[in-house]
Amino acid sequence: MPISFPRPDIEQFLRTYSISHFTVNKDETKLVFSSNLSGAFNLWAMDLPSTYPYALTYNNQSSQFA
Repeated sequence: MPISFPRPDIEQFLRTYSISHFTVNKDETKLVFSSNLSGAFNLWAMDLPSTYPYALTYNNQSSQFA
């Protein structure tokens, strides 16, 4: 049985992602960055060496520093 996926819209192809600020803690086990991964800017984090980001904030505002 084949797997079917919904047809993508043009917005999916034109969406661009941006990282504006980032920081790494002293023992290099956590990375925090500001990005528009969800469509609006929020702070995201990654527990290194894992590379899957998770949201830290949900304010939909860009930050001035991380």
